[in-house]
Amino acid sequence: MRPVPDIIMGEGFELFQRGDSWRGLCPLHDRGGRNPSFVAWETGWKCWSCGENGDGPSFIMKLKGMNFPEAMTYLGQELRRPTVQEKAKRTVERKERAAARWNESNLAWTLGKMIRLCHGALRDISPENLDDHALILTEIQTLTFQHDLLIYDDKADREELVRELAGFSLFNRRALLFRRDFDCAAWARSLGRYQEPQDGTGPRPEAGCGVTN
Repeated sequence: MRPVPDIIMGEGFELFQRGDSWRGLCPLHDRGGRNPSFVAWETGWKCWSCGENGDGPSFIMKLKGMNFPEAMTYLGQELRRPTVQEKAKRTVERKERAAARWNESNLAWTLGKMIRLCHGALRDISPENLDDHALILTEIQTLTFQHDLLIYDDKADREELVRELAGFSLFNRRALLFRRDFDCAAWARSLGRYQEPQDGTGPRPEAGCGVTN
């Protein structure tokens, strides 16, 4: 089955991408350009204004007044029961998509928490710790860029960022962010330092993140 946004845009309706979803005017009730409350993703769609929702075939059914077999024929899909192997494959793919969405949401939350902590640390700036706080300012820019990438960029870039940050212990031990003694300046100083692993496979991030257990 084609992705739902492709089906909708194939019928001549304009959608714009926002993260994993596509948004625009509702093709079923709002074609006058008043309220872009329609959202579509790979396997479904929903209008938050009129309340209609469904999958690809149901969109064609509502749009063209077809029944289910007619909509499936219109979409070029053979109407048959999926095999056990096909069901198992779909289940695995669905779980993988759900895991990927969770990893991205988890990372976006962590980045947002770090941004707030860094901004809070800047309240204590003084001539004595100016250099440390300059590092924090740099990290705020980096963290904000990464957070925006997770929210607005395409799937390939989001997946690459999740892989890139997976080795940093801070993102695997989020409880550190709730410690009262979390030292943003020490954390910022620890970034960018790499150790060569003994197996010679290449650089890896240091395990430290500015605080001790």
